[in-house]
Amino acid sequence: MKAARVDSGLSQAKIAHMLTERVGREIAPDTYRKWEGESAMPHDVLVPFAYITGVDAYELLSGEPYRIGKVIPFPTLKRQISGN
Repeated sequence: MKAARVDSGLSQAKIAHMLTERVGREIAPDTYRKWEGESAMPHDVLVPFAYITGVDAYELLSGEPYRIGKVIPFPTLKRQISGN
């Protein structure tokens, strides 16, 4: 989150103000500051944050860049079939 904000060129206070306008409830700068540190950002704020900063929401959530057209590997369970 911090990297997305820094790359956007916006301050923590400006992001908090813009989020307040988008989500319809008060987001204090101190609250946003905690989200960049030890606390998790609430789910209803993630997409507006991605929109404001220009970061891809998938990348924000997963830490991996989204590659359009590429299959994302997920671990699968292989079922063993016995002859019995």
